[in-house]
Amino acid sequence: MRILALSLIVVTVMGIWAQTQAGGNVSAAAVEFVVDATGANEVNVVSGGGSAVGVFTFDAATSEITYDVTVHGISGNLVTAAHIHKGAAGVSGPPVITLSMGGQTAFSGSATLTDDQVADLEAGNYYFNVHSTEHPGGFARGQLELPKAAAPSTTPSISPPSTGDAGLIQGASSSRTAWLFAIIAAGLAASAVAWTARKSS
Repeated sequence: MRILALSLIVVTVMGIWAQTQAGGNVSAAAVEFVVDATGANEVNVVSGGGSAVGVFTFDAATSEITYDVTVHGISGNLVTAAHIHKGAAGVSGPPVITLSMGGQTAFSGSATLTDDQVADLEAGNYYFNVHSTEHPGGFARGQLELPKAAAPSTTPSISPPSTGDAGLIQGASSSRTAWLFAIIAAGLAASAVAWTARKSS
């Protein structure tokens, strides 16, 4: 019975470890991207009105977008507002999210997007704009563009055999090893059950 119990423990531990290894390569849902806002990006180009840099993070799991914006080249008392607007590059559109009510050159926060807003963000149909007393329509604009995900390789490459990987496909050796250990542990458990049955008969 001790052998059986020990074998079952081994199977359980190795199964959990295998699942952990298999799921260890899942990328996080949140992506960070930096947006430079300049007067040159305004539909009506603005010269000498200042600029801004926004660090945005979008979490696809929660549909939340966070922002940290810094304005340069203009006093905070001249900044009247900042928004995320709907509009493709080169097109003006209405504000959909307020980033700041003005009066400051650094601001941060977060907002939860609706499904339609997420679709617009993914399509590149949002930009952020900073407004001033001199340029109420906006003196600095930057298009929000999510980082493009790396395309998966359609043909996995096989590495030459090296110590410890036995020539397995790169990135797959840990999960395969985990399942191999789980199979071995299951075999030990089955042997223990058979041994216990023979002993009791």
